[in-house]
Order: sequence, then C-alpha cells, then structure tokens
Amino acid sequence: MQRSDHPRIQRLYLVGLSVLVSVVVIFFAARAWLLERALEKLSRKVEEKTGLIFTWRAHGFSGARTVWITGISLVPAEGDTLLEIDSVAVVPAVWATLTGTPGLSAITLRDGLFQMIEKNGRSNYSSLLRSRRDSTLQTPGYRDSQTDYATVFHRLVDQAFA
Repeated sequence: MQRSDHPRIQRLYLVGLSVLVSVVVIFFAARAWLLERALEKLSRKVEEKTGLIFTWRAHGFSGARTVWITGISLVPAEGDTLLEIDSVAVVPAVWATLTGTPGLSAITLRDGLFQMIEKNGRSNYSSLLRSRRDSTLQTPGYRDSQTDYATVFHRLVDQAFA
C-alpha cells in the first residue's frame, strides 16, 4: 500500500492528533479541580439531606483512573462521629460512566469505623431514620420501637454515593 503524500490529508491527521492530545492534556490538568468540585457538591448534598457534616483531609489520583480520598468522616452537627475512614481508593467503571450511569469497578477502604451511638434518647444516626414516605423503605416484621440497622446502613451508603 502506498502512503499518501497529499499535504491536505497530512494536515488533517496533524490537526486530529493535535486536538486529541489537547483534550487529553486538558482532562488530566482539570481532573483534580473537577474532583474538588464533586466532593464539595457531595458534602453540601449530604448536609442538606441528612444534617451530617462530610469532611475529608486530602484527595487525588493514582494512575489514570484511580481516585483516592483520605481522612473521611461523617459527623452529626451535635453528636459523636458516625463514620471515619482512613483512606478510600475508587476505580470508576469507564464504560458505565460514558453511558451516563456512573459505576465502580473497584473500591478499597482502609481502617474504617462505623459507630452508631445512642445516649439519653439522642443518637448520631437519627437523621438517617427520617421517613421518606416510601413504603419500600419499611422493613416488614419490625416494630416501630426497633431500629433496623441494615436499613440505616443502606441509607448511609446510598446517600454517600448518590
């Protein structure tokens, strides 16, 4: 096969390659800023929905896809810490994200503590028990006076990753 020496085609290849390289460089330069904005949005959303304060110490990227966050905590405005995680590494599912349904390929947690404390009728998890008027969240077989910890934990995880 002969190589085309047509200057117009060569220029088209050069422009296409330049655009591709520019997009990749801009993405890698802006991804730390985008992660910061996403974490701030998540923090606001968690506080608005549950009244819990979501904080983190540091965040960044390892390699091309892995996102890491250290010093994660969820604390009620007045109460004991509900969740503390030393570090989390998350690998997003690329194809699922491209189709509009973000997912995870892998998640690694190191040194996590989830504690549910109730003292004198006050608890650090009560904001997660608020009814959403959704009958699917009611667990059959449980009396109103009992706490369904599986539902509480499910809501916490659902709100953290929503």
